[in-house]
Amino acid sequence: MLELMESGGPNIVAVQGSGEITKDDYMSVLVPAAQNAFSKHEKIRVLYLIEDDAEYAAGAMFEDAMLGVKHLFGWEKIAVVTDIEWITKAINGFQFLIPCPAKVFSKADLKDAKSWIKS
Repeated sequence: MLELMESGGPNIVAVQGSGEITKDDYMSVLVPAAQNAFSKHEKIRVLYLIEDDAEYAAGAMFEDAMLGVKHLFGWEKIAVVTDIEWITKAINGFQFLIPCPAKVFSKADLKDAKSWIKS
């Protein structure tokens, strides 16, 4: 499930993922929020809090990638907050494919992630 969080800024989309995250979650929560932000701002920032129980269903990661490709040069910063090791490794390992600064924070450092995404 994806839910919108308080973003802390007009060009920041903040979401929290927990439980099973599906393609429909992306299509009904993240994509509309990002499209709304893109309608008002040339570049946006994303804060993505991923809870420990998060699991990605088939199609969810694809939708994430498609959103990224569709707005390839529209991303200013991405902060991912998680304690899930494989997600941390994936983001750090594929940083060269992400078209903007992306940083992973532990859940204990959520406050730092919020500060970084705003700065």
